[in-house]
Amino acid sequence: LRVKEIILSGESEGKTLYDAMTQGGPFGMQTFDQHLIELYAQGLIEEEQALYHCIRRDIVSRQIDLIKKQKKSTSSKEEIVLELGGKGVK
Repeated sequence: LRVKEIILSGESEGKTLYDAMTQGGPFGMQTFDQHLIELYAQGLIEEEQALYHCIRRDIVSRQIDLIKKQKKSTSSKEEIVLELGGKGVK
């Protein structure tokens, strides 16, 4: 219904088709940028490819930075477990 309203009455601040698609995940909607972020998170594309093809570079860049931080934190936890695991420490 929101998308229909935007199409009929036009876009305005806070009511854009991009915003509606971003928030329409429960209804099966997603933006191209969201899909690029998913592909990057799955390791199927590189950061440069995602940033080159995206529509909203600021948003995609921020999400990629968050994914990098999450990967670093999980990899550092795995390293700690591996280091301690070989020394008999529980």
